[in-house]
Amino acid sequence: MATTIGLRYIDSDGHILEPPEALPQYAPAAYRDRVWHVEIDADHKEWIVYNGNRLPATGLAGTAGFSDDDVDRVRRGELSYTETRPSGWTAALRLQDMDMDGIELSGLL
Repeated sequence: MATTIGLRYIDSDGHILEPPEALPQYAPAAYRDRVWHVEIDADHKEWIVYNGNRLPATGLAGTAGFSDDDVDRVRRGELSYTETRPSGWTAALRLQDMDMDGIELSGLL
């Protein structure tokens, strides 16, 4: 009798994100002005700031559980880092998103 084996989906390129405000809170005082964080300017635009660098804050790595349309919105810069799913930095929520996406295991980077 033949046995049917179902497919298992494994995320081998998963990413976790840093919470937008957490790293400066936990970094040693000597490094707080250099550590990665999100800043929001007067025009409500988000920036990733670290070690003197300032880049637009995108959250493509935080789109687990997003529809294809919402992933495209992130790619176009229509959704900012803090508007991506908190499951990017919250383990319990990440597990829920993995279930939603049908992912059994993840090798998070």
